[in-house]
Amino acid sequence: MALQDVTNKIPSHLRRNLLENEVAYHFAFTDTKGGCLSKKSAKSYVLISNNRVIYDASVKEGERYVQSNGSIPINKVSFVGTSSSVSKEGCNKVKIHLLKISSGGGTIELRVPTEAEAKRLQKVISEVQSNNSSV
Repeated sequence: MALQDVTNKIPSHLRRNLLENEVAYHFAFTDTKGGCLSKKSAKSYVLISNNRVIYDASVKEGERYVQSNGSIPINKVSFVGTSSSVSKEGCNKVKIHLLKISSGGGTIELRVPTEAEAKRLQKVISEVQSNNSSV
């Protein structure tokens, strides 16, 4: 998969998260809907650049999910994986998809809307790592 620069496709208020000379290769809102047919969703996103994974997303902490933001240096990522599980949220059971990123500080589990999106994020991070190691 060839990486494409998507920096100019990122909303300007979020593009400010990029550092000078940082190139974005993936950006996606990762909103998930609330329980009991709620139409509410957070403005969660994941942005992958040549240097970092930047996120403002629902993150698994213990048995619950909290809105969190931060960045993980690509050169510190030691493992990227995905998982899915079923959880009771509100009135219904829902399938939850996670992108797991391990670095020197532990593992962070970002909730994403679909298994396909989790696998795409995993692939982009791996491709960025591969490109960075060949430079």
